[in-house]
Amino acid sequence: MKFGFVVLHYKKDDDTSECVDSIEKIAGNKFIYIVDNYSNNGSYERILEKYKYKDNIICIHLEKNLGFAKGNNVGIRKAKKDGCNFICVLNNDTVIKQKDFIEQCTQMWQRTQYAVYGPRIISLIDGLDQNPFLVPRHYVKSVSDATKLYMLGAIKYFSILLHLPVWWEKDDDHKTFNGGKELVTLDSQNEDFLLCGACFVLSPIYLEKYDQICNLTFMYEEETIIYMLSRLLNYKVVYSPDAVVYHKEKSATNAVNTSDRQRLLFGYGEDFKSRGKVLKIMLHKNNKGYLENLLI
Repeated sequence: MKFGFVVLHYKKDDDTSECVDSIEKIAGNKFIYIVDNYSNNGSYERILEKYKYKDNIICIHLEKNLGFAKGNNVGIRKAKKDGCNFICVLNNDTVIKQKDFIEQCTQMWQRTQYAVYGPRIISLIDGLDQNPFLVPRHYVKSVSDATKLYMLGAIKYFSILLHLPVWWEKDDDHKTFNGGKELVTLDSQNEDFLLCGACFVLSPIYLEKYDQICNLTFMYEEETIIYMLSRLLNYKVVYSPDAVVYHKEKSATNAVNTSDRQRLLFGYGEDFKSRGKVLKIMLHKNNKGYLENLLI
């Protein structure tokens, strides 16, 4: 059994190195695919130099920034081609401290036969759980839900564009992710959960049928789309706290733009476009061929 890890690198080689080094300490037959999303700042070259003698670490350089989904898909396709049975996609600003992480993921699959698995994700900033994502408006189950999500994204983006008050931006916004619940006690075998995109595992059931995650978006709303497609295509998504990952939160996004206005315009602009893709998918909810092609 081969377990692949896909780490999408962008600019911050200290984060990527810490992530990769933590994976290296995990027990099991593992291969790590570092995909450089056109950092163009010398960081990829430093990573390449550091890991050039590691046979189980494959470095891939992209000639342009493909965004989250397309960038990760380069690594997913390579890992699948190399015969990986499980593929863990995780942000480069994550750290795995659990030595039996692979064992926990594979045992969960044996028990549940999941297609996609989400581990417990704990913020290194405030110690709060980030998985599963429990903000109700992202649980899109109808065209009406998708339309509301899209319109809210439009209001937020154009409010920033027109210099209107940014009324929803609060320092503690991220604390609403878990709805105040003690997530370690949740069991998704009887629940309806949306997984955080910072780390998820694709199983043999998923990889036997599909080659990638949906790549319509550049960044944001990947969790919503995974949730939607799991329901529309009837593949099983499971959350369990048995496997644990630690997350530095917005490190990768903050590397793109540093000023507040630039950051907000970029972030909410991309989120607005991604919400449009969510709506597009839901408008094709009865077209199974269209939906499956998004993953092939």
